[in-house]
Amino acid sequence: MALRIATPPVTPEKVLIDGKGLDASKIVYVRADCTKIGPGTSYVDWRVKANKASTILAYRTRTNVLGGTITLDDGADVDDGDTFKLNGLTFTAESTEDDADAAERKYYITGTAADDIVALAALLNDATYGVPGLQFTVASLVITITPKATTALPNGAPTILFQQGTSAASEIAFANTTLASLVRDSSFTSVTGADNSTTSGTIYKQSADGYPFCWLGYTDTSSAETTLTIGATIHP
Repeated sequence: MALRIATPPVTPEKVLIDGKGLDASKIVYVRADCTKIGPGTSYVDWRVKANKASTILAYRTRTNVLGGTITLDDGADVDDGDTFKLNGLTFTAESTEDDADAAERKYYITGTAADDIVALAALLNDATYGVPGLQFTVASLVITITPKATTALPNGAPTILFQQGTSAASEIAFANTTLASLVRDSSFTSVTGADNSTTSGTIYKQSADGYPFCWLGYTDTSSAETTLTIGATIHP
């Protein structure tokens, strides 16, 4: 009898960024949790759909190193009605205390950055109206963002996607600190992506070699906001 080797079935795709916006010339790092399939993961198929030009790189790590900061400037106070987006959710500054409704994702600003950043962090951490899978801690005028392990989102949120909105960068500044801890996967050649929004995307294959976390770094190289979808299919 001839030996038959069956190809393992393709795992369901996990959509990690679902049609969200990325500001012009900005970069986002997206994590695929390979340990959720098994310790011997061989590779990840990254599906990228975008309507702008890009540069794409891949990384691997042994731990979940997702991180970032949000900084308020005590010399340039946030204005009433200023907005920003985090992982697709819009947060708005509100100078009237009674109108600072968590259900509308509005945080109360007093004109004092030290107070405003505490109010913002409390809203971002809200169990119902905050950002799922992330946790936020305050020191001075800086909010530090780290993953939060939850049942619904194993190993925390897969990405930190910040959009400036109507706020000024001099008032609310975001920095993605993930890159400093990523290990570049040299087997994955830098890819120059183009507008592929007329299809469901393009697949890029990354070797996992048993690493628990694979990452995709996507940089918008256009002068306009990208509408971005990234999914990951993990192969045992």
